[in-house]
Amino acid sequence: MNEKIECHWISGIKNSGLPQTEYERWLERKKLDRECSVSQELNWLKDAGFSNADCIYSSGKFAVIVAK
Repeated sequence: MNEKIECHWISGIKNSGLPQTEYERWLERKKLDRECSVSQELNWLKDAGFSNADCIYSSGKFAVIVAK
């Protein structure tokens, strides 16, 4: 993961107005995340049998993927 993008993402969450307790919960949940690239996710979906998988939006480390 690009460290600059990660720092930007965390800064946005800290400055979002999220209560400190929720921020701490998010940090705990984040430990379970297995981040991957959009292309890797699309390949996994196609390997799982989805005939049409596409990224319709991407910004930093966030993407919206649609699969049929």
